[in-house]
Amino acid sequence: MHITILNGFRVALVSFATNAFVRFDFLASFDKNTVKSNILSAVYQATGTNTGRALDLARTALLTLSAGYRGGKAVVIVVTDGQTQETATVLSTAANSIQQVAEVFAVGVGQDVVLSELAVIASAPSSSHVYKIGRAHV
Repeated sequence: MHITILNGFRVALVSFATNAFVRFDFLASFDKNTVKSNILSAVYQATGTNTGRALDLARTALLTLSAGYRGGKAVVIVVTDGQTQETATVLSTAANSIQQVAEVFAVGVGQDVVLSELAVIASAPSSSHVYKIGRAHV
């Protein structure tokens, strides 16, 4: 997996399945190699897909001053391998809320991803904010 992190950018990570977890916030490290290591060592959770819960957690736990967020333009990249198990209302409410404070990109990995759901998650226009990959190359 190739991960490029530019100097001066702050990175945080939420992983999600049935539950969502903050793996590290914007204050965890400013060292590129440490950030890459933290991303690559995140454990894959193979149980469920509650995307709305992850979006809400990113907005409420990471896009805050106490987590190192300094305001201004935020970019959220959602990587998912399946269709959410939440209602359409839960997902759309969470997506709309985070889109108010961040530009959101949605990346679907694998064959269980629904493009219309990625379009709900991502900022507009979908043509530049939604991506689908056949499978992950780790």
